[in-house]
Amino acid sequence: MNCPVCHIELKNSHISGIDLDICIKCEGIWFDRGELQPIINNLLSSDIVENIPLQEALRKKPIPISEEQNRNLLCPHCKKHLDLINYSFDSNVFVDKCSLCNGIWTDKGELLAIAKYMKGNEDLNKYAIRIAESLKPKDMWCIKFLKDWNWLLAGIVGIIH
Repeated sequence: MNCPVCHIELKNSHISGIDLDICIKCEGIWFDRGELQPIINNLLSSDIVENIPLQEALRKKPIPISEEQNRNLLCPHCKKHLDLINYSFDSNVFVDKCSLCNGIWTDKGELLAIAKYMKGNEDLNKYAIRIAESLKPKDMWCIKFLKDWNWLLAGIVGIIH
């Protein structure tokens, strides 16, 4: 397989029990379906990933994808056009994903940026857990409602904005 950016052959590297395809020129990484999450989990269990600063975590809003960002890259596996996506919809880490094979291309630095997003801010995470634990049983319907209907609420918010 060739790098979708540099078009040179990707080097196969065995990392954390997974065979990854890495470009030695641009340092991008190709993840076949199911390979990205285990690598992120390994990063999160290490001390490599820093917390997102509290102010950044509180102010974070999704950035829309602009036409200038789309590079018209082709999937190194199946040669289909890669779609530029905002990882997890609100991370503001833009990766290229193949809708056919579900592979993901990350440019240099994006893997660590995704892991940082997934880690979040530990103080804010602890605070959210304390709030959830402090809810009285009569208030738990709200949590259940939000879990069961979050897709609908997200759609309504998307239409409004």
